[in-house]
Amino acid sequence: NSDHHRRNDQNNQNQFSITGLLWKLVKTIWVCLNFVILISIPIIAYQMHKHKYEQLYIAWFIAGVFALLSIPITFYEVILHLENYRAPKLQRHVIRILAMVPVYAIDCWFALRYKHITIYLDTVRECYEAYVVWNFYTYCMVYLQEFCVPGLEHALARKPRQYHLWPVSLILPPPRVGEPFLRFCRHGIIQFVLLRPFCASIAFLTEAKGVYGDGQIVNPYVSYPYLAFVNNVSAAWAMYCLILLYRATKEELAPISPFYKFFSVKAIIFFSFWQSVFIAVLVKSGIISVGWIDPTWSDYDAADCANAIQEFLICVEMFFFAILHLYAFPADEYKADGGIGPVGGYNIGLNSTMSRRKLTDNLFDLFDVRDVLSDIKTFVENNTEWIQRKCNRCLGRGGHGSVPNSPTAISGGSSASGGIGSLGSPRIIIHGTDSKKKPSGGKMNYVKFDDDDDDDIVVSFDKFQKQSSGGNSKSNNAIAKENATIDVVTLEQNVLKNMLQKVQFAMAQQDIRYYLNGLLLVLDGDTMRLVATDGHRLSHAATQLKINAGSREVILPRKTVLELVKLLGDGDATVELGITDTQITIKFGNVTLVSKLVDGKFPDYKRVIPTELTNTLILGRETLQGALQRASILSNEKFRGVRWVLTKNLLKIICSNSEQEEAEEELEVSYEGEPLDIGFNVNYLLDCLSNVAVQDINCILGDSNSSMLMTIKEDSTFQYVVMPMRI
Repeated sequence: NSDHHRRNDQNNQNQFSITGLLWKLVKTIWVCLNFVILISIPIIAYQMHKHKYEQLYIAWFIAGVFALLSIPITFYEVILHLENYRAPKLQRHVIRILAMVPVYAIDCWFALRYKHITIYLDTVRECYEAYVVWNFYTYCMVYLQEFCVPGLEHALARKPRQYHLWPVSLILPPPRVGEPFLRFCRHGIIQFVLLRPFCASIAFLTEAKGVYGDGQIVNPYVSYPYLAFVNNVSAAWAMYCLILLYRATKEELAPISPFYKFFSVKAIIFFSFWQSVFIAVLVKSGIISVGWIDPTWSDYDAADCANAIQEFLICVEMFFFAILHLYAFPADEYKADGGIGPVGGYNIGLNSTMSRRKLTDNLFDLFDVRDVLSDIKTFVENNTEWIQRKCNRCLGRGGHGSVPNSPTAISGGSSASGGIGSLGSPRIIIHGTDSKKKPSGGKMNYVKFDDDDDDDIVVSFDKFQKQSSGGNSKSNNAIAKENATIDVVTLEQNVLKNMLQKVQFAMAQQDIRYYLNGLLLVLDGDTMRLVATDGHRLSHAATQLKINAGSREVILPRKTVLELVKLLGDGDATVELGITDTQITIKFGNVTLVSKLVDGKFPDYKRVIPTELTNTLILGRETLQGALQRASILSNEKFRGVRWVLTKNLLKIICSNSEQEEAEEELEVSYEGEPLDIGFNVNYLLDCLSNVAVQDINCILGDSNSSMLMTIKEDSTFQYVVMPMRI
């Protein structure tokens, strides 16, 4: 048998070596062919000019040769990525970026020949340009969310405040560190994606009415100068936001060589734009004239000539950008024998053991644009609510409009009908009392909140009085719809609080996949489940209900969950949950908390929880927690990796850092499985151990590439899955 396996291994190695030689031969032939064609182009162009071919015909021929050369290069790159499609979350965006070259080349080649459809072809190119900018931004964010250890929010929290570049710094204050900064960059990208198609629609309408005026940059009576201004400002702002993101995260993006990727994307967009401006100026000033064009062959004017030169140069440049993409977005990063990943080899999202998928599945994933549509939808909804709040504030209707995905806590109040079934606007009565401490001036302060019969709130402070209109239940119904279908669930406060504490720490923070920045609540008959995940770990807890609550899945915002953990008590008093499709109302004691729900689809958590692990390890929770805390002192500050080396009844916990320092702890454990060496993020383990108050914890493992499942004897529903990392 051993001889047979040895012969098979030798045959496989020979096969791979032959395949590698064939690939090298094909690439050598391809490079030589391109070299021959490049040398032939000027010779053929000279012969065509010698035989008095029209200049536009010569230009169209040369542009076509370069366009046809660039397409196979990009096709070759795409095939390599599809063959090594092991990181779909990243590679779908890479392939969309690579497709920019053939889209530009083909578009400009046809526009060079058929000038009467230039406006439509250029619009397609510009819209795809916006799509590429969004894909590149999302590519960077997905990498940061998937590979940045212990997390992007932790990385940004350690960084100083990101100040604007001059001259923007003279106008805008710097965004706050963390989620506000990411939201600022994201909005700068999305506005570009929205404005491009909008301006294209305006261009089509004005062209149909004969008032577009293509190239008439100084004519105030056509739409071209205004649309050009809006488009260029929007594109410049989007690229500026990309620069800010790169400046803030270049250390975290270093493993994927971000400079070349940024350059290859920005160069195409900015170089083509400023190139068109420069050519238009040369034509307008008469440095480039159209006198050499034969009027019997073409009716090109100065603007058409400028456009034609621009289309010709883009066709030529796409060949060189296609070669640049080979080095900026190599498929080697995703090969099974060693893919991309940060220092420390964190391997979430890129699984080196993942088998190749069918090519048809990869293509379907590539053309699935629901991600960008979902991002645009979220952007529009959030900004619509922000505008409504600003308008209400300006019109004197109060500035307390609902914030997306944020809770509204009401102390001492009740709903209009006194129960959870009606989710109308609540009336609030809060009576203040005299402060027991005097302020520094020695004068007693007194604050009082009253409501009158007209739903107005009166605020009294010393001699100051302010009356604010609360509005009636019809106009103030942003929190809930009265006729919404409601599922009502009742359980003890300590049960709900215990469940929340077991899962809330696994929620994502500031993740571009907004549905992960919350907690999944599942009603399944007489069972209620809570699930949280950030893509690197997953926590699950469940409880039995006294009644059948139906079937429903909703996502609670992160802020709501954290607020609930603070407010819920440890006793057995009841808490009522009223759940609709768009919001949740939680009532206990004298507190009513109303919150919007996150609109999104949560990942299938059942597929993440492993079921075929065989190696079981039983550890004392406090013993393991203490050992991890001591060892983690010498772990890498950035990636926080810890190795578990398991042998029979012995666990070695090893941490090291870039200073060649190492900590090692040995624990006697109950383990009878195979020897195992596996790495984890130590923070993810400590988070779990800090939030489950039990004596022992069970760790169930597979191999070094498999997730670990942590369970507890006291609660059979609790499951905590943590992904491994390469160290």
